[in-house]
Amino acid sequence: MCIVCESKTPSDLSNLQTLDCDNCPLITALPDLPNLQTLDCSGCPRITTLPDLSHLQILDCSRCLRLTTTLPDLLNLQRLYCSNCPLITTLPDLPNLQILDCSRCLRLTTLPDLPNLQILYCYMCPLLTTVPTLPYLQTLYCNNCLLLTTLPDDLPRLQNLDCSGCPMLTTLPKLPNLRTFYYDQCPWLNHPLNLEYQENLNRLLLLQRWCRKNFKYFVFNRWIQSEEFAQFFYAPDQWGGFCSKKTLERMMMM
Repeated sequence: MCIVCESKTPSDLSNLQTLDCDNCPLITALPDLPNLQTLDCSGCPRITTLPDLSHLQILDCSRCLRLTTTLPDLLNLQRLYCSNCPLITTLPDLPNLQILDCSRCLRLTTLPDLPNLQILYCYMCPLLTTVPTLPYLQTLYCNNCLLLTTLPDDLPRLQNLDCSGCPMLTTLPKLPNLRTFYYDQCPWLNHPLNLEYQENLNRLLLLQRWCRKNFKYFVFNRWIQSEEFAQFFYAPDQWGGFCSKKTLERMMMM
């Protein structure tokens, strides 16, 4: 049992600055904690919402399986860990956030503007399609985001990038400070280091040529069996008509 469950009155916690109630199976809601700065409520399966925590700087609510689709405005938040929260679809504006781990949020579709973000883990978010402009971002792990198509153009400080397993990603912006780069299973990512792209492009070109030739043959084969072709080919002024006339003349002379 955690300190919230043991407390008889909410006033007992009014001056609390740090609260650790992770993996508590009994807690269903948190009281108002106006001075709280650090909160770890990860792995609390019955929590559905969070109160207004205006002074909060660090929040770990990962593995809160019933946490609702939106979080409260947390303007002073600097670190947010909300991985494995299957009901979260969006995040509020977090102007001071520096670290965000929203990995494995299966319903997350978009990310807000995060002007001061430095580290982003958004891997295995299957509905995420874009990443916002993040001018101070240094580390981005967006691997296995199946619908991700592009990355923002302005990532001048990015040093670590893992975009492996993103089959719809086709291009990357200029990344002058990139140090580590993982791109496995990105079949259409046009990048000089991605040899798989050129191999797949060559296969596609061969397939296009084969389809084009066989389609023409199919159309031609259908045409030569039609009445239209017979009328054209055996017309008196065509080669077939001329040959037929000569054949009939030879037969008449026999």
